[in-house]
Amino acid sequence: MGAGAQDALNAGWTAYGQEDFAGALASFEEAARLAPGLADAHNGVGWSRLNIVDGAPGVSTLDNAVDAFGRALQADNTASDAWVGLGEALSLRRSEVADLTDAANAFANARAADPSTLYRHDYASLAQIHAAEGWSYYLAGEPALARARAEAALALTPDLGAADVLLSLTR
Repeated sequence: MGAGAQDALNAGWTAYGQEDFAGALASFEEAARLAPGLADAHNGVGWSRLNIVDGAPGVSTLDNAVDAFGRALQADNTASDAWVGLGEALSLRRSEVADLTDAANAFANARAADPSTLYRHDYASLAQIHAAEGWSYYLAGEPALARARAEAALALTPDLGAADVLLSLTR
């Protein structure tokens, strides 16, 4: 990877941290153009696309985010952050039940992948990932799997509201 791609990647994460998602997207796209195999550039494109719109992102935005996370994972399938992003994008898109089960699988892959890329943004704990996986299962009509993920989340963080609500819905 050349210095230009690394500079663009760094600029993207700086802009993302400042909630300048349009600026972040432009920087990440430049990094991906300069170094097409740079997983974190595609990961940044996905996260920026998820955050660039006010309110709920539209289907085309979610499709683009799913594609970006897919490119990130093709380059590095151990990138936990990209797995979480893919799970988020699929769970928001919900164009079919398969999106929700694929989202749950993406969250499970995030838990199994390289933990050094977790907690970069938009989520702060493994318990939240368990809960997100559980909600995906719940919405896909799999209450037993949802309950297991809620219990795992609460074992890690007993006061996690999202997991608590999910657990009560699966009783």
